[in-house]
Amino acid sequence: MHNTPRILSKGIHTLALPLNTSLPIGEIFPREISGSYIEAMDETGKFINKSLILYENGLFLVDTTFQVLKPMQVIRLYLTREITLFWDVNIHFYSHTQLKKEVLPYSVGYDKEKSLYLMQLCHLVYENEDTIKEILEENYDFSNIFYFSKATAHKRLIHKNRLNLIYLFLKSRTTLVDLQFMKLIHYDKVQKKHIILLVFKGSSKAEDWVTNLTFSNVQFLGKTNTQVHRGFQAALRLFIKTIKQSCFELNGQEYTLEEATLPLLNNSIKIICTGHSLGGAVATLAACYFHDKGFKSEDIEVYTYGAPPVASQNFVNYFRGKFAVYRIVNEMDVVPRLDHLNLNLFHLGKKITLPSNDQEIHTSSGYIDNLLDALGNEEV
Repeated sequence: MHNTPRILSKGIHTLALPLNTSLPIGEIFPREISGSYIEAMDETGKFINKSLILYENGLFLVDTTFQVLKPMQVIRLYLTREITLFWDVNIHFYSHTQLKKEVLPYSVGYDKEKSLYLMQLCHLVYENEDTIKEILEENYDFSNIFYFSKATAHKRLIHKNRLNLIYLFLKSRTTLVDLQFMKLIHYDKVQKKHIILLVFKGSSKAEDWVTNLTFSNVQFLGKTNTQVHRGFQAALRLFIKTIKQSCFELNGQEYTLEEATLPLLNNSIKIICTGHSLGGAVATLAACYFHDKGFKSEDIEVYTYGAPPVASQNFVNYFRGKFAVYRIVNEMDVVPRLDHLNLNLFHLGKKITLPSNDQEIHTSSGYIDNLLDALGNEEV
């Protein structure tokens, strides 16, 4: 028997699972179930163990009770959004909704699937190094993974006595931004280019931002009449020094993202900079740096989430339209609205507004949930 697609609306639903063998929840339900609750019927007919379901980086996070579901198990779902089930019931159960390895969507212009994909990575970069690398290797398709934080810089110092590493470590202790980022490489067969993703960690504490943005502004990498926030630029300088030491292989040759190498890479790579909150500010400046060093406009793209204003109006005017910048904002998030505080800091990029629910304001998980909502909304 082949079942036609079944749509479950937002609300409460009771289901008897048509399984003939136990299966992980990710092989039965789509990612849109994230943010919903699940509970199971016990032998007396009562529903117990109500648990939240989250979707993060190709995985469902849920209480151990529901990580694997049993044949004909009766469950109750409290759905926060509509989901579609594609269940085929034959000799073996099969669902078209099961999660697959995460692959960067190909697109031109703002893309909701790409936006969700990048926000998942922005959420992941908050984790520790071991967790990050484990999830990337198991659930993503990258040929090269590089990770930087104060902790990793300190580990390198233990094994390598190099002045530049000492500089990186000391500098990362004194900047406003606790620089932490991932450099990930994926070959896109459609674009026939290597995609370099630069994912910057941010801050989920919106209440810290008024204090953070009282720091004075400075010229952007010495460019006159283009001021940026001093703390963001300090993080950018640390990022630039770091990537000049990070080698990666393309077509059998090793490269770094330093100035002398960039012209050689201009026709073979595309750079996507992304970050949540404070990380979005650094991602924006990093893209401006690559553009200033001669990288092609069409090969630079920026997606930021809940990012604060970054620079003076002259800076914004100079870089406006030079490359694609998509500034995703939850409508109730206060951090992107800090440009109203007369700090001489303004935003760069096209604003994409997401409707916010009560608890989905500035956190990375809140942005993920609102992006899942946006997938079914043609107006966003």
